[in-house]
Amino acid sequence: VSGFIDRLESLEKIKDKVLKLIRAYVGIGICQSLGAIFLLFCFPPVFKFLFADISFKAPLMVFFYFLHHACDGSAQIVEGRTWFKIIEISLRNGMDKGFSRNFWVIYAVSQNFQLILGQIFLWSALAVTAEFGINQASFVVNAVVYSGVLLVAVSKFILPVAYKLRQCPCNGEKELPC
Repeated sequence: VSGFIDRLESLEKIKDKVLKLIRAYVGIGICQSLGAIFLLFCFPPVFKFLFADISFKAPLMVFFYFLHHACDGSAQIVEGRTWFKIIEISLRNGMDKGFSRNFWVIYAVSQNFQLILGQIFLWSALAVTAEFGINQASFVVNAVVYSGVLLVAVSKFILPVAYKLRQCPCNGEKELPC
């Protein structure tokens, strides 16, 4: 991450820096989405459907859970370190005002959306589990799990999509280039 940030900092144009940062954020989103898919594979109805005839079910379940943590956890670490370094660099170079005006607002909305979806998914899953007990194959349980995976995965791409659709205003090279 530090090497990436050093290469990012060495670029001349802010537009190039932001473009590389957006691409990195897409990679982080893909990695976290893979983590969500691996966790979905651990959901008993999905696991039974996909791997019913496999003799080594227990190690496979552990492997998918490990892959979930490896993908999701490493993406979160990279994301956190990247933003920490970006903030440090922007403060050190006195770029905070112009740089943060648009980019950090979109980033904050993205993060808050992810947190809200995560909390809704967590509490919905707890409520549905309490209501339906061990019937994990019920429609309601499946709807909560699948929609939760989809919504959380989609939320990771709010920032790149907002950038691509040019949802942030631009006032020249000193501002965030859209």
